[in-house]
Amino acid sequence: MSLPYTIYAIMKPAFLRRLWGRSERADAKRLERDRHGIDPDALSPGARTVVRDLQEAGYQAYVVGGGVRDLMLGLHPKDFDIATDARPEQVRNLFARARIIGRRFRLAHVRVGRDLIEVATFRGDAKTRRGRAGVAIHPSGRVLRDNSYGDIESDARRRDFTVNALFYDPEEQTVLDFVGGAADIRRRSLRMIGAPAGRYREDPVRLLRAVRFAAKLGFRIDAEAAQPIPELAPLLQTVSPARLFDEAVKLLHCGAAHEAFAQLRKRGLLAQLFPRTEEALARGREEDLPFLRRALDNTDARLRAQLPVSPAFACAVLLWPYVRQLLEELPPGDLSPHDAMRTTAEKALQMQQRTLSIPGHHARRMLDIWTLQPRLEHGLGRRASGV
Repeated sequence: MSLPYTIYAIMKPAFLRRLWGRSERADAKRLERDRHGIDPDALSPGARTVVRDLQEAGYQAYVVGGGVRDLMLGLHPKDFDIATDARPEQVRNLFARARIIGRRFRLAHVRVGRDLIEVATFRGDAKTRRGRAGVAIHPSGRVLRDNSYGDIESDARRRDFTVNALFYDPEEQTVLDFVGGAADIRRRSLRMIGAPAGRYREDPVRLLRAVRFAAKLGFRIDAEAAQPIPELAPLLQTVSPARLFDEAVKLLHCGAAHEAFAQLRKRGLLAQLFPRTEEALARGREEDLPFLRRALDNTDARLRAQLPVSPAFACAVLLWPYVRQLLEELPPGDLSPHDAMRTTAEKALQMQQRTLSIPGHHARRMLDIWTLQPRLEHGLGRRASGV
């Protein structure tokens, strides 16, 4: 038996995977702790455990995406995502409390204590994945299913914005940057990876993510990324109403709801999420915009104070100008103020459901909020006032 073969035979496969993995990082800009400023103790215990266990099993593993971006900005992420070269099945086999989810993008959810950690396998190169098994792309360019795997660099280039494509290794305390994301964080610039129009067509929800990140982080959307947004806004009509509702709630609860709302209007996106609201605002009622501003600022203030917020309240606020419009258009009749409000509220909700699929419990809460308005506007009577 030759010496090289003997050495190869005694090496663990895990060690070899880690050794080969380093060659995939050759083109990355490597930032040490004094340049990225991330304290590894700022990560959740679950995220550190998942990274460590994957690495000890011989896989590459990094904290990735918005968690890394926010830590570099001095913010406190709510959760952390992990990217790895381990396949979903390998992740599931490694962790006792893990399960595979998703059809469009298969990934693993790993439960560590109270933490639920999302673990995704490195995705394949966007330029070469057409025709691959596990990939389905609509003629419009929208990605319907993509379970084509690749290496860490291809995964970085598959992400949407450069600031979301940074990989942090808490064991080595280094950040890998393949696309200039660290520089864009310093410039507070939101820049798309690749040609923006094509990336928006792959997933139209990126149109909304651009607005949300810009509002939340106080970033400027890069001119090239901003230019096609109004023209491509109608692509949101191809997104499922349930997914649009989730994205709308993220926008309204991002901590900068008023700025997000202004950006949605400016870029032609509000008409895709709340078309009746956009139509009502176009009528120019003087009190509508100040009302929306106060209500959205109130939501932001509650989030800063770590108080609970409600998707039902936020959606009821956004639709209130349309509800008021319907009330004004209601023909004179014998309806009480309560019944008139109930009639118009149900119609407003029915029309909105065509665009956003608002879950039933939120829809019922919205109806309650609206139908209480006549009582609030006209007082609650002698007993309530303490007379």
